[in-house]
Amino acid sequence: MNVVALRRPASASTAESSVILRRQVPIRFEETARSWFGGLPQMPRTCAWPRAATNGAALNFIAQIYCADLPKQLWGGRGPREGWLLLFADYKQLYDSETDDSLVQVLHINRLGPERQPPGPTILRSILNRLTPSDDNNGEEPKQPPAVFRRWPIDIVTQVAPPPPQPPENDWDWEWAPLPITAEELYGAPVDEESIAQMCKDELRPRTWRAALHMVDELIASFKMHEFPRYKDNGDGSWTKLEPERICNALNDAPKEVPADWKPGWLEEAKARAAASLAGEVTRSQEIEAWLDEHASERGTKLYVSQAERLMSMRQWFPHGERQIAGLAPYSGADGEAALAKEVERDFKRHAEWVEKMRVVLADMSAHIRKHRIDADMPEGEWQTLKAKMTSEKTEYWISWNSISVMWRCERSLFDYGRQYLDDQPRDGLLDTYARSAAAQETIAPEILAELEPKLRHIDPAPHRMGGPCDPIQGYATPEQGDLLFQIASDEAMGWMWADLGALFVYIDPADLKARRFGHLNAELQGG
Repeated sequence: MNVVALRRPASASTAESSVILRRQVPIRFEETARSWFGGLPQMPRTCAWPRAATNGAALNFIAQIYCADLPKQLWGGRGPREGWLLLFADYKQLYDSETDDSLVQVLHINRLGPERQPPGPTILRSILNRLTPSDDNNGEEPKQPPAVFRRWPIDIVTQVAPPPPQPPENDWDWEWAPLPITAEELYGAPVDEESIAQMCKDELRPRTWRAALHMVDELIASFKMHEFPRYKDNGDGSWTKLEPERICNALNDAPKEVPADWKPGWLEEAKARAAASLAGEVTRSQEIEAWLDEHASERGTKLYVSQAERLMSMRQWFPHGERQIAGLAPYSGADGEAALAKEVERDFKRHAEWVEKMRVVLADMSAHIRKHRIDADMPEGEWQTLKAKMTSEKTEYWISWNSISVMWRCERSLFDYGRQYLDDQPRDGLLDTYARSAAAQETIAPEILAELEPKLRHIDPAPHRMGGPCDPIQGYATPEQGDLLFQIASDEAMGWMWADLGALFVYIDPADLKARRFGHLNAELQGG
């Protein structure tokens, strides 16, 4: 039991209890989870899946809490201490509606049932459990729910505060809020504040055949020729439709020729700008490095971490700048400009031929992947074979963004093109594997596991909580809000992003909680 102090109003004279819902890190798979985040709810078949009143959309399942583990003094003794409390919320519509109180619902059940799958994808309006939640899908309904609803066992950590001393008179700053608790205090273990999305960029891989197929199919779409409509402005407010333009995204970076409006001397200007740009970045990096040395005692703070990440990002671009300068060095003067212009044209033709060849290669890769059970784990050997094939297929061309400040020859492999389409899937797959079972965890490389677990203990912006005053996000709690039934914060490991790194707060009238009536709740989002 953790004991912390609480700031409370002058009228308070009794101890105030709160519990923190702490995700298990590491997960104790040898125990049967009694409370958990995400995954699927276990409720009797007679319980209807909660839906929004306005459009019938199914709500997302958030948490299932074992009431017998809640301390007696929570909520002043009100509320159930047997059965389970289940929290559901519509992730998407909460942002758009302040009047529909059916968008957050709580069920109290007295016995467990089987795991219940959510209704079909046409009804499940938004999907949680992803690092990048599909909260809008470009205006489209989700095509399907995720293959895995990540379930995470949680521990209930009680916080109890003794009655506070009487505040001084006319103290208008007397606030009702729990004192902050750090992740290190909560877990008693090291914590890494760097985002999960920043870890092991080169080592992580798609862990299912579906994730690999997603990358390949997105590449196929990128390498395909698409027709885009074109219009001519007639100058009188009307437009004339022209013949559509055929565009291949894989050819966009490679110019067919040097821009016609580049005046003589553009080559030397490009060299000078490239050198000045690199020198400026080096100078700025040295300034940041000096600042980090001066503020070494602040290591671990958000500002220090952000500056360290900025320095790392800048240094990653140094080799690029050096290659840009080296690539332009062999060319000089008017003859060099003419030679480089011809080389740009030749490279584009070779690159276009390579793109045509890759369309066939990608089709074969897609056909091979589809032979497997699509949601099964993809063995490490299979992934390395696919990656090696994609890495071996290479192309070279000059890049310009219609600006003489950017001009260099690059080499890209098919994997370089495909890496962007993995998005957060490798990390989502890693989290799914970590939370699935002890046997699944053993497939994670020890060095990746050692990097991951400190990140999983990170708390931002606040812990998940039940009871007591809420943690301040955009303001402090007031007793008039009622009993804090749930405080669910943004949580990268769960794929939860509430109102820009904020939290979802669910309150209930004390009389309703005492009578165990959960039909009327007061829910609000607060941004970080």
